[in-house]
Amino acid sequence: MSPIRVGAAWVFAFCTSALDAQQPGPTLAQLDHKAWTIRDGAPPNVVALTQSADGVLWIGTQSGLYRFDGVRFEEFEPPAGQSLSSPFITALLAVPDGSMWIGYVRSGASIIGADSLVNFGQNEGLPPGSITAFARDSGGAIWAATTTGSRGSTGLGGEPSAPKAGTRAA
Repeated sequence: MSPIRVGAAWVFAFCTSALDAQQPGPTLAQLDHKAWTIRDGAPPNVVALTQSADGVLWIGTQSGLYRFDGVRFEEFEPPAGQSLSSPFITALLAVPDGSMWIGYVRSGASIIGADSLVNFGQNEGLPPGSITAFARDSGGAIWAATTTGSRGSTGLGGEPSAPKAGTRAA
């Protein structure tokens, strides 16, 4: 086989595979799609979503925290004698160790652990203002963004009484 034919064969093979790679994916109508509404038990006024390692979808709303296991919605019940800082949840972050960070509209945050709930705010180093987002960096530190600034995990649950919640002290 001549070098020109070999080269042409390679170009043909490359172009054919490139065209295959550019085929559009399935449309939304072709996917298995299910929508849940208030009639199905979904909570209203959803503000934040996160999915924990066990597959549960956590839903933060203006009136509380809910979990969805793919079949039913359940309102979160904190451990006995404890409560969330506020029903108005603005941010959620599930971390690999199974704990979850919760942010609130009027400042403050919580960490839900295995059987614990720890609330904290400005006295523990959190900036004032509504929590708008949480993020976990490559070193495992949790960052909270608020309407007045941001803060890393030092001072956010670094106290001895707080669960580790995937954070590291810097």
